[in-house]
Amino acid sequence: MKLNNRLLLFVSIIIIAAWLLMRRYRKERYEISDRDAIDSYITNQEKLDPEVVKEMATKLTTDEVILSKFYTLASADDRLGLFKLTSEF
Repeated sequence: MKLNNRLLLFVSIIIIAAWLLMRRYRKERYEISDRDAIDSYITNQEKLDPEVVKEMATKLTTDEVILSKFYTLASADDRLGLFKLTSEF
C-alpha cells in the first residue's frame, strides 16, 4: 500500500509541475505577442496615435509613469525611443 501512495504522490507532483510550467510559458508567449503587436504598430503606421500606443502598452504594464512615457514618445513620434521602451519588457 505504501508503494501505491508514493507512486500516486510522485505522479501528482509531476503533473502539477508540468501544469505550472505550461502556464508560465503560455504567459510569456502572450506577453511577447503584445510586444510584437506594439512593434508592428510602430513600424507600420505613418502617424502614431498616442492613445492607441498607450492602450496597447497597458497590456504590458500598469505603471502610470511608464505609460506616460509611451504616450509622450508616441506624441513626439519617437519610434526609436518606443522600440527601446518596449524592449525593456
